[in-house]
Amino acid sequence: MSFQDDLELSHKAEPLIDNIYQLVFPNCKITRTQGNILDKQYHIDVVIELSNKTKLIGQEKVLRNKFIEYNTFTVECLQNRFTLEQGELFNLGTQFYFHGYWNSEETDIEKWYLFKTFDFLMWLTKYSYEEIIKNHTKPSSSNASFFWINYNNIPDNIIYASFVKKTLRKLA
Repeated sequence: MSFQDDLELSHKAEPLIDNIYQLVFPNCKITRTQGNILDKQYHIDVVIELSNKTKLIGQEKVLRNKFIEYNTFTVECLQNRFTLEQGELFNLGTQFYFHGYWNSEETDIEKWYLFKTFDFLMWLTKYSYEEIIKNHTKPSSSNASFFWINYNNIPDNIIYASFVKKTLRKLA
């Protein structure tokens, strides 16, 4: 799959993710940031305005179904693994991170989690920079590499809401 294929699939997910946001944050207004400085520098994909006019900013990623069996939260660690240029993990300027998996037909999102980014990054400080860099995968078609961690190892208090095995869980 090419970068362009991934980008098109990402855009295809947006209306589905928007429906999830409406479920989790009723009556919210959703604004996408693709291409502007928020996206390019801070990896902010979306701004959600809640019913009381406060705003939440987030990052989104939906992976192909072939990766669902790994049960991992996967985030870009190095934008360029050859130069060690840091990726989104080290530059997240978001309050939440939406991470999910497509169903096998790529018509719906089968499983998803909504993480509290600050809490996740603070929890991640238990790992050194070197450990994070060491625990990454290198896709063959990209210069980037991705940090991964099994969902079972992520504390519940970091997850704001999730949909797993057809069960919606909303945590405070």
